[in-house]
Amino acid sequence: MPVANRKWSVDLWFFNHLLIRGGTLYATLFLITIFLWLLCPLESLWASEPENVPQGIKSPQDFSSLNIRMSHQAISPPPNLVKQTFSLEGFSVARPFEGPTPQAAIIENDHRQRVALLSKNSMEIWQLYLLEPIPLDPQLPGLLQCAEARQCETDRMPLTGGLACLAICVKDLIEATVLDNH
Repeated sequence: MPVANRKWSVDLWFFNHLLIRGGTLYATLFLITIFLWLLCPLESLWASEPENVPQGIKSPQDFSSLNIRMSHQAISPPPNLVKQTFSLEGFSVARPFEGPTPQAAIIENDHRQRVALLSKNSMEIWQLYLLEPIPLDPQLPGLLQCAEARQCETDRMPLTGGLACLAICVKDLIEATVLDNH
């Protein structure tokens, strides 16, 4: 208990020192500063978003610079997060020259919000999972053209071939689709 009294006595001594040395202006500024400092945790109540704005990706700018992360494990997203699924049965990708073959590619924006996931399913067929509502053509003609033009079936370079090649095509298709629709 004496420690608590000593703390308050130091605080009151500082306030009295301001009042005597600096006058009421400094003492008033000190009290206002303390009051504003105490209100800082309440700022989150004032800066809340409107309720009708959906969480996640909100604008075409969120799709303007997508990134690709590769995984050596197949990934299956939770069904409640998947907006649309495409089975890429006719697609095959080259195996890399060295190292393990990537089994999944995660396409996300700069804020690490996942947009799409490209992974093998249990039957070893590539699946494209869209985690955001993107109006892609169900036949994916742009993806097929890109994969053929980039030679994803034969390109074995570690960073741009194989699954990375297909992921780059998916990323380009998503960016083009979103920018064309806005």
